[in-house]
Amino acid sequence: MSNGQIATLDPSRRLRDRGAPAEEHRRDVLTDEQLRRDQLTVPLEECHAAFERMSLEIRGKTARFTIFHDLSVSFPRGRRIVLLGHKGSGKSLLFELLLRERPPSRGRVHVRSRISWPIHMVQYFEPRLSIRQNLVFLSHVLGVDTHALLVAAQRLCDLRRRQMDEPVKALPIQLKRRLGLVVVLAADFDCLLFDTPVRGFQFGFEGRAAAELEATILGYDYISAISNPRHCPEGCDLAYLLYDGRIYMFEDVAEALRVFDALPVPESPGGLYPRATLADDDGPEMREEGF
Repeated sequence: MSNGQIATLDPSRRLRDRGAPAEEHRRDVLTDEQLRRDQLTVPLEECHAAFERMSLEIRGKTARFTIFHDLSVSFPRGRRIVLLGHKGSGKSLLFELLLRERPPSRGRVHVRSRISWPIHMVQYFEPRLSIRQNLVFLSHVLGVDTHALLVAAQRLCDLRRRQMDEPVKALPIQLKRRLGLVVVLAADFDCLLFDTPVRGFQFGFEGRAAAELEATILGYDYISAISNPRHCPEGCDLAYLLYDGRIYMFEDVAEALRVFDALPVPESPGGLYPRATLADDDGPEMREEGF
């Protein structure tokens, strides 16, 4: 990690109890020196992905808004990562950058592994095509054995052969999610993305089956984006705190949760602030092309 992303939390860090004694405030503050010491450098070959001095700007009608500026951060292999951030802080944008759905304005995004789309997402299914047609197409795109994928879908989704020829749009949302999960697990991605807490009932499972499903999913390397500390997945061993357009690494997940809970909700989540009006901006044009 470069120092470009490191900044003190001292100006914005507060206890929720505004009337707490001054000594308590001092104990609850992380210094810039502590933050810099805790940030680790991970070799690129040991990472699923990494941002290298990455900046992202969004073009408005009259101004460009900076979401991330000079951000350098790595997502190491063999770790289960929780990404903490308030609503609107840019967690979804980070996922889009990792999946190369959105290019950075400056800097580089290195992707070294096969990273899944968010596992709850089912928009990639073509609703007018049948379940079978969708799965055949996806098997070719992902390099998965077609017959094995069809059999797994029938078993996990409890579908009869005739039902496989029904259009996807006729399926209830839980069954669509379950079908999407079959595709994700069959593709054997190196790292899974979660944009909501993983719960078995979201896929139509209950009791022991739900617990077994959750354990299976959480056994992969993953990056889980949450805005509520109570939704922190069990077993995660590395925490990233996204605040004011910067990311802070915590090896101690409990410490990260405590810090996040003490932070006030920022007035401009995601570090969103205008950089310059388009009319007065004579700088280089922002990159808008895809990867």
